[in-house]
Amino acid sequence: MVNNILSKTQNAQHLRVVAAMYDFHNNLIISTCSDQHASDLLKYTNHFIPQIDRGYETLVREDKKWFKIQVDGICTSKTLIDGSNDIHNSTDLHEELSVCNPSYSRAAKSVVAKPTYDEVKGRDTRHVQNCNSAHTKTDPQ
Repeated sequence: MVNNILSKTQNAQHLRVVAAMYDFHNNLIISTCSDQHASDLLKYTNHFIPQIDRGYETLVREDKKWFKIQVDGICTSKTLIDGSNDIHNSTDLHEELSVCNPSYSRAAKSVVAKPTYDEVKGRDTRHVQNCNSAHTKTDPQ
């Protein structure tokens, strides 16, 4: 469908979609020929996105390299006022890392997803005092 629309769109006839698939998060990933750039396709999205999104709000962007931040030795639990233990949530973790870790703090403006704990294989992280690591992704710009 996208190639058909592009073939009828002025100045877009040279563009070709070679693959389209949904990723783990149900995002549609459209790939162009290897000699073409996604930025070229972005110019013509208004011609084919209405056929795909069916009126839902859609964000279209070029896939750029993302960077993973990994911080090791993060305490996963916290003691509450009543003496019970709970696990730090992503917001708490992000705020604490922003305040206490200078490297993370410098990168915090580019963080696009709150940090999450890596799984400790075979263990419930709610009862692990120090998790192997926490990670998040940063905006490539």
